[in-house]
Amino acid sequence: MAAGMEEADGLLENADAFIDNLAKELQELYSYRDLFFENHPIEMARKKYECVEQKKGELAEKFENVDGE
Repeated sequence: MAAGMEEADGLLENADAFIDNLAKELQELYSYRDLFFENHPIEMARKKYECVEQKKGELAEKFENVDGE
């Protein structure tokens, strides 16, 4: 029984770390979007939406994969 408790604790720690990482990546996405022109030339203005959508899609996949793990 103790081994099962340790395993459950390990899973919870991993889940917490995974959720913390997703939250960090979400914050990075917001920063990427909000500071786009501070980090990219104005010539990329047309591509801002596309770039943000690509990163958002990648992050959305990670969130969707939470159910599968």
